[in-house]
Amino acid sequence: MEPIRLLLGSTLSLSHKFTPASSAMASYRSEKMYLGDEKIVIALDIGTTMSAASYSHLFKRSYPSVEMVTQWPGQPTASGSAKIPTLVLYDGSRCVACGEEALNYELEGHEELAKWFKASQILLHMHPDSLKDRSLDIPPLPTGIPVKRIYKDMMEYMFKNTQKHFETKVPNGASIWSRHRANMEFVFAIPNGWDYVQQQTMRQAAIDAGFFPSHRADSLLHFVTEGEASVHFVSVYGSMRHWLSVGSTFGVVDAGGSTTDSTLYTCTEMTPDVVLKEAGVSECVQAAGVNVDDVLGQILKAKLANSRFGDEENIKAMIEAFELKTKRMFDGNTPTNVIKFGGNRDMDMSVGIIKGQISLKKEEVLAAFTPVLENIVGSIRRLMSSKRPKYLLLVGGFGESPYLKSRLNDLFGGQGIEIVTVEQPTKKAAATWCEHESRRETYGTDVRAIYNALLHGERSHKVERAVDGLQRISHVFDTWVQKGTTVDDGFSYTAEYHYSWPKIGYSKPKLAVEEVEVYMWDRDTVPTWAKEENGSLTPGLRRICTVKADLSALNNDGIRIEKGPNGEYWKADFQVAVTLPIGGAQLQARLQWHERGVLKQGPAITIVSFD
Repeated sequence: MEPIRLLLGSTLSLSHKFTPASSAMASYRSEKMYLGDEKIVIALDIGTTMSAASYSHLFKRSYPSVEMVTQWPGQPTASGSAKIPTLVLYDGSRCVACGEEALNYELEGHEELAKWFKASQILLHMHPDSLKDRSLDIPPLPTGIPVKRIYKDMMEYMFKNTQKHFETKVPNGASIWSRHRANMEFVFAIPNGWDYVQQQTMRQAAIDAGFFPSHRADSLLHFVTEGEASVHFVSVYGSMRHWLSVGSTFGVVDAGGSTTDSTLYTCTEMTPDVVLKEAGVSECVQAAGVNVDDVLGQILKAKLANSRFGDEENIKAMIEAFELKTKRMFDGNTPTNVIKFGGNRDMDMSVGIIKGQISLKKEEVLAAFTPVLENIVGSIRRLMSSKRPKYLLLVGGFGESPYLKSRLNDLFGGQGIEIVTVEQPTKKAAATWCEHESRRETYGTDVRAIYNALLHGERSHKVERAVDGLQRISHVFDTWVQKGTTVDDGFSYTAEYHYSWPKIGYSKPKLAVEEVEVYMWDRDTVPTWAKEENGSLTPGLRRICTVKADLSALNNDGIRIEKGPNGEYWKADFQVAVTLPIGGAQLQARLQWHERGVLKQGPAITIVSFD
């Protein structure tokens, strides 16, 4: 398996991914000199409830630093907070306010708010079906506003304020920004469980926001998973790194706002760079802080059903107060847990409300945590099914929960697994350099394959004798990259194909712009068939893009005559090459062919969903 090289002691390059951190680590300075071309890299992390941005100005012979954006509209001047609410307000189709400003409108009861629509927790609308928690009460999107538009508006807002921060904090910042605006690179942090459908939504939102033109998206936009970001954060900001040594295996559990992302690594080298190998397919479950809030909301609705405080507004205030303090302090031991949500006149002793405070028994709060922790623990156990780690590194906003820490210690400590935490208020990587990961999906195409009775026997009635004399059958799924395959910088896989036509009674065929469809499958076992007998896609298989190239150059010498059992036939060879370019973030595919012995190739297509 090829390595991941940690930021520790490494040189920043095009393959670095920058992800936001907290205001407590508003600046990070690399230990090694940067020798590449001058550029600006912007990182955005649009989370379930909170968002953040960071940037780095890289120039030759400098020691790069990563700076957090710590000034946002609507914040107190002295606040300096790096995080803003993931919140967008709309008046019809017009974006009224974002972030802290949108929250202030809501808190102040702005007179126009009644006719405005709020977009919050948009990340939950993006999760793939395999990840969604059907029981979670997700706030609806504003009428007529698609999720891509909301991301676009949030991105525009964050980018505008990142520019303002850069131009204010960096000497000669306005000139530097203007000079490098056209080639600015962007990095988006995403959950482990997101596939290329979600990435394409983010990509198109960034294009719509004016970050870059569509034809430059592949080179200027990079995605980094929460798992990748977390391991770099812990490596850089952890006060102790006893868990990091040659041969050690450790898991990183990033419990955030809406998902818990877990990844397993083995350390293979410590000098000159720290080198890690991903030890299995990463895990992602929709079980995190927002789920605890949702379950508590259901508990409060039942508890207050006959109380005047059981209305939506009061329960919402209770959940917000719970999230800000009670949830973060709960350790599973306190018999009574208080949520302060109102004023001194708010009283209903029959349900435990005294002077604007509701008291919940330990068992009631445990009931909110339990189903979420069960999902997280199940995910960790699946992660460890291939290899048992010695350490579990717990990071993320929900990872700070004392109760989550103690439960993981109770469950895994007895198995000789140490739970390691980092004392920072938000667990995000300042910068990462990831050279490989294990694929979470299988990719391939639809082919007319040589018939194999063991594999294709159920469709034996569909077998045909091809012009080359072989028995062939249509709509077989041909795998290019299988789920779980380790893909690193420079990865390449080439699939050989050909076109064939009968010669007798036919003139020489002519090739033009030819196409190959690319399909994605996210289940563990590879499908036998790309399509059903009626021509529809195999359930669960998705067409994600089309690879095209002009093969007309083969019309001269590339189409040759072959001899088969039924006479001569025409044949033209070509290839599909699947690669991960050096410094790239997404797989690419392209058609290749030979012209008079020289390899030619068509344009590369990034494997994302265009449907």
